[in-house]
Amino acid sequence: MKVWEKCKELKGADADKKQIASWAYMNRICPCMFDAESLELDKGEVFPTEISKIAHVICNDRGMKCGTECLDEFLESEV
Repeated sequence: MKVWEKCKELKGADADKKQIASWAYMNRICPCMFDAESLELDKGEVFPTEISKIAHVICNDRGMKCGTECLDEFLESEV
């Protein structure tokens, strides 16, 4: 399962990858900022730590200079 598919599942949304990327870009949310709070998950819902680990690896490879290419790589990563 791709990260974007997992986020969609967690949120219970019908969004596709392009919509999730657009939301993140418009809200200035880099991959390292994806969490239960930014996705506005129900209280008590846990955001998978493996997704956070993927984000930090991708962002660290770019020296924490995130852009759309970083976001695309993150959303396409396998969970």
